[in-house]
Amino acid sequence: MSKKISSSVTKLYGILNEDACIIKHTTKRNNPNSQNLLTVNNKGDLIHILAKEIIDNKLSIRSLDEKIDEYLARYNKIKLTPFEQEKAKNFLTKYIYNSFKDVENKKSEEPIESSGGLIRGQIDLIINDKIIIDYKTGKIDKSNTEKYSFQLKIYSAIYSRKINKEIKRAYILGLDGKEYNIEIDDSNKLLSSLENKINKLNINQNFTYNATSQNCLYCHYQKKCEAFWKAVENKKDDFFEKFISGEISTIKTFNLGRMKIIFSTGEKITIEKEYTNKINGITEGESYKFLNIDKKGDKKYSFRNKSEIIKI
Repeated sequence: MSKKISSSVTKLYGILNEDACIIKHTTKRNNPNSQNLLTVNNKGDLIHILAKEIIDNKLSIRSLDEKIDEYLARYNKIKLTPFEQEKAKNFLTKYIYNSFKDVENKKSEEPIESSGGLIRGQIDLIINDKIIIDYKTGKIDKSNTEKYSFQLKIYSAIYSRKINKEIKRAYILGLDGKEYNIEIDDSNKLLSSLENKINKLNINQNFTYNATSQNCLYCHYQKKCEAFWKAVENKKDDFFEKFISGEISTIKTFNLGRMKIIFSTGEKITIEKEYTNKINGITEGESYKFLNIDKKGDKKYSFRNKSEIIKI
């Protein structure tokens, strides 16, 4: 593989592991001047862009409802339940506006880059060049805190180099306002180790493809990775049971709009009426990949909101 490793911090998580799957870390070097700082594809992205507008004094709290409605109409793939919308408003009002409105020296969605441009990132909020904050709008638990900690440590080290000052504190801010402090004393050492690893890989070009639940969980290349789908086929562990690949033998439609898809290997996927529009056009005898489905029992699965389908 001839691609040079140069990527965002979130993609580089795991690269220090001996069994890291390098395919998810290999992206061609981008021009930092053309970096798209904020894309809006989901609820988390929407909250981030609204937080930036509030912090940059481009959005008043009085017009928050109107702005949310405007963005939901513009990015119509994003759906918020009334509860989610109220929770987002509470976060933006109480934990963004009220907490940071009087802070003078603050930077929002600050792009950062390591020396040589091999590692890139974007810090949600920087206060007085001493505190960095990363918003997390999803669930924070043992399954992702290590990844988030890695991310904040690398952010701290890169930004500390940039301003030639020590960062005093780094923490994750949850949607409920809870703060999760990250120990950053070893940040510079971690960044140096990461840079050394990347440089060695770029020189040796000895990339591996090791599909494990840890390597694949946050990978953006699942859909096209042969090693990943081989692990799915072999049902390597519980994580890979969220995916199915194969030929559809039968498609059944029921009176209430539900559907059932039966694979030639015997797996069955139930699709509730509200999700049937996501599988329009599928036909019997063709092969497909199903991603992010729920296992309900032996060879029994259900299609959900985040599930996807790809024709092979």
